[in-house]
Amino acid sequence: MSDSPSSKQQVGSASVLYRMVPGLGAIKKPLIFYALALVGIQAVTIVVLLRSPDLWLGIGLFAVGTTLNAGLIAFVAVADPGPSHRSPSGGHGSEAPEPDSELLTDSILARRRIAASPAVHGDEKPRLQHGAWYVDLLPLLDQAVHFTTPTYYLDNDLRILDWNIAFELIFGHVARKLRGHHVKGLIARLDNFDQVIEHADKFTQKVARDHIPYVDTEPIRFRTARYGTASCTKLATQMHDADGNARGWAVALLIREIEWEGFLRELCEECQKEKLWSVYAASYDRVLSAFPPYHQLIREVADVVPEGPLDVLDLGAGTGNGTQLLAERHHRVTAVENNLGMLARFRAKDFDRLRVNLVKTSVEHLECLEANQFDAAIMVNVLFAVSDPLDCLQEAARLLKPGGVLGFSTTHSQTRLDPLLMRIRQHLEETGQYNDLKSDFAKVEEANRQIEKSIALRHTRDEYREWTRQAGFEILREVPETYEGAVMLIHARKR
Repeated sequence: MSDSPSSKQQVGSASVLYRMVPGLGAIKKPLIFYALALVGIQAVTIVVLLRSPDLWLGIGLFAVGTTLNAGLIAFVAVADPGPSHRSPSGGHGSEAPEPDSELLTDSILARRRIAASPAVHGDEKPRLQHGAWYVDLLPLLDQAVHFTTPTYYLDNDLRILDWNIAFELIFGHVARKLRGHHVKGLIARLDNFDQVIEHADKFTQKVARDHIPYVDTEPIRFRTARYGTASCTKLATQMHDADGNARGWAVALLIREIEWEGFLRELCEECQKEKLWSVYAASYDRVLSAFPPYHQLIREVADVVPEGPLDVLDLGAGTGNGTQLLAERHHRVTAVENNLGMLARFRAKDFDRLRVNLVKTSVEHLECLEANQFDAAIMVNVLFAVSDPLDCLQEAARLLKPGGVLGFSTTHSQTRLDPLLMRIRQHLEETGQYNDLKSDFAKVEEANRQIEKSIALRHTRDEYREWTRQAGFEILREVPETYEGAVMLIHARKR
């Protein structure tokens, strides 16, 4: 049944009054309470007045009060009609348009929208317990900052420590040269250098007076390689440890202008790749930890390293299995890894820090390491994943001392991963581990399928051989197929 014209006119009049008197909607319930309470008081009052000499005056006052109360109650009821005035469809369809939001408090409007909306995953679950932040979120916050707005990190002396994925996309070709260096090197490359260096001078004066701000902001403009000019607002916030000691700065860049379509597309692609390797890391470590051919492959790659102790690079160290073998052979290891999931597994192995130094950077961005510092380097299944294998090999050569050696394994254009995956599953079944590791194996299999389709088969054996020579190495040994036929292996010496 539709509303009568008179009821619609009443609602319309109330709507006008609500607009004319801001906040009136918020006091409907107090008005109802006041009206009902006054009715009760008047009922008692009339009994008293009936015994007084001025009877007609009492009756008149009671009638006026009752009329006012009735008007208040009617006004509130009309302004917020009950279920009989609402569409039985619950708000769906053209017959029941959403009420004017100006007539509703935020909470009422939200409740009605929720009731009229389709189910969304998880919305039937109860509210989180108070301890969820500490238990569920705190251990993951390092991931949160890695996948957010462009952000980089400085120590107390404003030297660049690290950055996240979005920052890498915008400033990557500059930042990779600046890791460990003062932020002034980044400032010098900004379009608004004069403005920013003036701000930096004022900041330095504050530091000299020991008036270091907790938060610092300023505009930033930078001409990117792929996304035009990026215009940002810098929001730098001091970071402190549990004792309140300043430990550095987190510098977020709130983007105001950029070529959004290309930037967002490539950001999503990079985040997807990062998550693929991160999720793969834990399952890969559990599945392969007891797989003999995997450990045999690591030994074959590392056999290029002479007896030590020597200074050895583990490039693309992953979860640390190659590092572990090198440390067991008493070498001093510098492990290079950039993926958060891999780093988490690596750190869980609790290596001796006097023997193992972990550097968070990409194997494609090794400018932070000094030349001619290492006796040997290994790369276990890394080269196929980098964008420029020749550049990576040249960087490895730069870091090695004259006569230093390199061992690496990699997939190639003739690789087929089916035999390896079948052998891994067979081993898990034969050792009674498959049921416990079924989910992990499924993730390993899925990740390897994606890797095989996208990057594993891009280059031939001949290309890897030629790049090795072009990078300044002499090939000492080559194994065309190993690790169930999935990879090739090369030992080489820097000329």
